[in-house]
Amino acid sequence: MKAHLPYIRTTAQQRELNSAINRQLAKHIREHEADYIALALWAARSAFGFGRKRLLRYYEVLANAARELEAYYDMDDSCMYLAKVKLKECGIDVEEMHKENQILSYGVEKNK
Repeated sequence: MKAHLPYIRTTAQQRELNSAINRQLAKHIREHEADYIALALWAARSAFGFGRKRLLRYYEVLANAARELEAYYDMDDSCMYLAKVKLKECGIDVEEMHKENQILSYGVEKNK
């Protein structure tokens, strides 16, 4: 009987794996960023009746907030994470809200 030894990655392999994952996530965000923004703008239009002028202003505020968070914390492409942290500080836990009402399923069945 042979013993089954689990595969253990070296530090360099783990670093390379994390780097590859981060590259794939950055690529996904670049490819779908306009979709996420469109969803946010459409929600503002349908829920609050924003017209073209107000939607453009909202978009500018959104883009500026992302740039300011990244500049202030000196973190590239981390504005979404930082925004979640800032919202949590004022009592809005986006992660918990998302668990309860998951809108983007990515083709995966929701846990019932």
